[in-house]
Order: sequence, then C-alpha cells, then structure tokens
Amino acid sequence: MAFQTNASGLASLSHRAANAAIQFAFIVAATSIGDSRPARGADEPSAPSVTKELRNQSIDQLQRALVEQEGFVKIHAAEALLELSLEANVLEVFTQEVKKHGDEPHYRTGIWRVLVRAAPRESEKAAYIDLLRGAYFDTISPDRVHA
Repeated sequence: MAFQTNASGLASLSHRAANAAIQFAFIVAATSIGDSRPARGADEPSAPSVTKELRNQSIDQLQRALVEQEGFVKIHAAEALLELSLEANVLEVFTQEVKKHGDEPHYRTGIWRVLVRAAPRESEKAAYIDLLRGAYFDTISPDRVHA
C-alpha cells in the first residue's frame, strides 16, 4: 500500500514518524517500571530502567494517537492500548470509526481487528471475526492481505 504524499513527500515521512512513535511508546509502556533486565550476557550492561513518568508519557502518547491520528496509526495505537489492558475509550473510538470508514477496503479490516478485541460481548466479537474470515477466504477481496 502506497503512502499519500505531497510534492515533497512530507506526508509519507509524517505517517512513518507517527508509526515509529507509536511503536516506541508501546515498547516503553510495556516495559515494567524499574525493569533493568540484563542485556544479552552477564558481562553486558543492563538495559536502562523505565521511570513511571516515562511510562505515563508513553501511555498518554498512545491515547492521543487513538483520538487524534487517522488510519493505521490509530489502529496501531488502539492495538497497543488493548495489549496493555488500557481499553478505556478504544471501543467508543472504533465504534465511530466503523460507522465512518466501514466501507473502506484495507482500513476496515484493521477496524474489525480492533473491534474483535474491544467488543464487550462474544456475539459482537463473533460478528467481526466472521467479517475477517470472509475477507480472508475471498481470494479476490482487497481486504484479504489485512484480514
């Protein structure tokens, strides 16, 4: 999938930078506070510990991306928050996303993936799993690659 860019390619860089920031925020947020596991060997220095402040800043960044970003950056932020058991407003945001963008190939499969994890009832989860399954098994579906 190609990135949308302006004449100088700035949108591409912005999208990539946003995704990188989301990935970094998740890694920091997922690391235990004060975690200083040894690197690879006993002779190598320990990894730096994550402070409570840094972890909270990372979680704030993920939550802002959930609300302010668009497309797969929003999806990646939601997936990171769900992985961290911080699902507070993920369902609300993605209920609106499916209403606004539920007919957009590629992006809708990301929305469905988030809603499988965020939906409170098994019947809702099953409905999104069925959509993903249908997209995956349809060999000509534009959604197959993301299902």
